[in-house]
Amino acid sequence: MVGQFPPRSGWKTEHALMRNHTIVALSEATVAVEPRDRGGTWRSSRATLRAGKPLLVMNGSDEKSKQRGAEILCRSGAQVCSYQAPPGPEQLRRIVEDASDAERKRQQSLFHRDAVD
Repeated sequence: MVGQFPPRSGWKTEHALMRNHTIVALSEATVAVEPRDRGGTWRSSRATLRAGKPLLVMNGSDEKSKQRGAEILCRSGAQVCSYQAPPGPEQLRRIVEDASDAERKRQQSLFHRDAVD
C-alpha cells in the first residue's frame, strides 16, 4: 500500500481531504456515492468538476442534503448513475474519452490562429 502520510499518523480530516484530492488528480473520472451538499465527497466532487473531469453521481437516498448535493452537482455538469444499472467498463471508457476529446478541443482553441490578437 502506498500513501502520502506516515502509516501511524492516524485519522485526520485534512489528510482525508488531501488524499481525496490526490485521487481526483490521478483519476480520469470520479464516482460520487450519495454526496451531501457539504463534506469530503462534496469537496472531491467539486474538485473533479473544476479539473474538467467526468463526475458520475449515484444517489438513492431520500436524505435532503444528499438529494440537494446530487442536484447541484448535476446542474454543474455531473452525470447521474443508477444503482440498478451502473455504467459498465465500455460506457465508462466512452465517458472518459468524450471528456478527453472535449478538453483537447478547448485546448486547441488556445492555439487557433484567429484566437491570437
